[in-house]
Amino acid sequence: MRYEVLYERRKSIRGFVKEDYILIKAPYFTPQRVIEQFVAKYRDYFAAKLQPEKLYYLGVPFPLEKTSDTFRFSGSAFVGEHWHEGYEEFLMAKARAYLPQRLAYLATRYEVEYAHLRINRAKSRWGSCSSRGNINLSCRLMALPLHTIDYVIIHELCHRTHMNHSRAFWRLVASRCPAYEEIEQELRSFSLLM
Repeated sequence: MRYEVLYERRKSIRGFVKEDYILIKAPYFTPQRVIEQFVAKYRDYFAAKLQPEKLYYLGVPFPLEKTSDTFRFSGSAFVGEHWHEGYEEFLMAKARAYLPQRLAYLATRYEVEYAHLRINRAKSRWGSCSSRGNINLSCRLMALPLHTIDYVIIHELCHRTHMNHSRAFWRLVASRCPAYEEIEQELRSFSLLM
C-alpha cells in the first residue's frame, strides 16, 4: 500500500485516502516507526477505501466490478483507471436530477423559502445552509436511503429558521422528522462507508 507522509504542525496522526494512495499527516518529528505502526493498524480500512468491493446508491450496496479498462456498478460503466471519478459523476448526475425537485417539494411542504440550491462534491459534510438562504447539498447524498436524504434536506431547511444547533433548532427538526436521532446514527455509519 502506497502512502506519503506530510509533516505539519498538529497534535495527532491522521490518514486520508486519495485516488490511489494514502496521505498521512503527522506532527513534526514523528518517528518513522510510529507512522508505520499507524499504517499497519489501519491497513484494512485503507485497503477497503482504496478499492471497495461495493458502492452504494440510495442506500443499496452494489458490487463494483473491474474489467480490463472499466469499472462497472449498478449497470453503469466507468471508463478509466480510477473508480472514484466515475462513481462521483454517477452520483452527481443522479443528484442533479433528484435533489432540486425534492428540496422544492419539502420547502413547499414546510413553508420555508430558500435562495438557491448548489449541488457540490463535498466529502466532509452532507449539506449546509448559509445566512443568505443558500442551501448546499453534496452529491454523495445519493448514496444514502431516501428517508436519510429527506432528513438532511429537512435539517438544512430548519436552518432557515434557526442558524445554529440550539434546543429550538432541534425541537423544530423533531417536529418535522421525529426519528431524526436514529437517522443521525445512520448518517454516521454511512460516513464510514463513503
